[in-house]
Amino acid sequence: MKKIKGFNLVELLIALIVVSVALFGVAKLQINGMHGMESAKMTTSSVVNVASLIERLSKQRDEIKVYLDSHAKFSRLKNNNTPEVDGSCNVTDTTADANKAGISINCEIDAWVSAAFTTLNLQNSTDICYAVNISYDDNYSYNSSMMYAIPRITVALKWQKIPGVGWDNGGGGCSVNDSGLMTVPNADSDVGYMSMEYIAP
Repeated sequence: MKKIKGFNLVELLIALIVVSVALFGVAKLQINGMHGMESAKMTTSSVVNVASLIERLSKQRDEIKVYLDSHAKFSRLKNNNTPEVDGSCNVTDTTADANKAGISINCEIDAWVSAAFTTLNLQNSTDICYAVNISYDDNYSYNSSMMYAIPRITVALKWQKIPGVGWDNGGGGCSVNDSGLMTVPNADSDVGYMSMEYIAP
């Protein structure tokens, strides 16, 4: 009768190593997939927040025009500051119209940044920076007897996917160009980016 030969210790160890390597590979794929889903969630959140700000600002066309009539252009870049709305949003009847409009616009932006900060689950105020630029073309004819200014709103938002990594790690920094938008980060950077432009009807 023939003896049945089993696995020896060396063969068993080799099999365990092969299985372990395969399991590590599967685990890594799963982790990468989870990171990808989280990144997609963050991007979706930023789209919603940016669109929300632009929509709110577009409804303030008259206020924006009043403010821009007194100031050449509204441009705001913010970084490394805690995004919170403070008591300065209170507008009194004695406040000049241009200042009322400016306060209203600033408060909308502060509320938006605060919402973005929370939605993106950021831990530190240095993890987010943004640029908002509002200008208008006053040569647009609404009809034969009336001229309207068209607010052009551009918004750019950057945030750290990994807190504390640093903005110069392929992120392009937070400075703005002539269009009021920040440099688009490299595809492999640890910086999330979103920008939108809207022309109010």
